[in-house]
Amino acid sequence: MDAARTSYLRSPQGGLFSRHVLLGPPLWFVVLIVAWAVLAIASLGLGRYVIPFSTMIDILRSPILPVTPYWNDAEEMVVLQLRLPRILAATLVGMALAMAGATLQGLLRNPLVDAHLIGISGGASLGGVLALFLALPAIAVVAASFGAGLIALILVFAISRIGSHSGVMALVLAGIITGSFFSALVSLVVFAADPEGQLPGIVYWLMGSFARVDFSRLGLLAVPTLTAGLLLYQMRWRINLLSL
Repeated sequence: MDAARTSYLRSPQGGLFSRHVLLGPPLWFVVLIVAWAVLAIASLGLGRYVIPFSTMIDILRSPILPVTPYWNDAEEMVVLQLRLPRILAATLVGMALAMAGATLQGLLRNPLVDAHLIGISGGASLGGVLALFLALPAIAVVAASFGAGLIALILVFAISRIGSHSGVMALVLAGIITGSFFSALVSLVVFAADPEGQLPGIVYWLMGSFARVDFSRLGLLAVPTLTAGLLLYQMRWRINLLSL
C-alpha cells in the first residue's frame, strides 16, 4: 500500500483524491469552501422575507451565546426552522451526488458516468414510485428506493457479463438499457396512478423539493450521506488504484 501511495503521488494524473490529500488542500478547494459558506450565510437572509444580516447572525448564535432577542418570532422561525434545514439539506444532497459521481467515474474509468447513466437512478425512481403507488409510509418509500437502486446495479453487472464482451463499455451499455427499462416502468406506474389522489404526490416526489425539510428529515439524510462519505474516504486509495 505504501508503494502504491508513493506511485500515485508521483503519477502525473489525478484520481478521486489527488496528492493534495497528503500535501494539503489545493487553492481551488479552499475557494469553493469559502464560496459555499458565503452563499449559505447569504441565503439565510435572502428571499421573499428579507432579514438583515446582523439580525440573522444574532439569531444563529442565540441558541449558543446569550443574546437579548430584539427580533420577532417570524424572523427566528424563517432562519432556524425554514431556511437553515433547507440549506443544510441541499449541501448534503450535493455532497452525496458528487461522491457518487466521482466514485462511479473512478471505478469505471469514464468521466461521463453517473448514477443516471448506469441505471441506478431509474431503479431508485421505480422503487419510490411503487411505494407511493401502494400508499406506503415515508420510511418505506426511502427503503424501497434504495433497494430498487441496488437491484438495478446488480442487474447492470449481471447483464454486462453476458456474452464474451465484458468491460467498462459493456457495463455502460447495460446501464443505459437498464435505466431505460426502469424509466418505462415508472411511466407505466404514473399512467396507472389515480390522477386525483396518487399522481400529484408521485410527480412531486420525482421532481424533488426541499420545501418540507425539517431537522428530523435532515437527520435521515445526514446519517447515510456522512456514513457513506466516511467509508469512501477510507477506501480512497483503493479507488485511486482502480482508476489507474
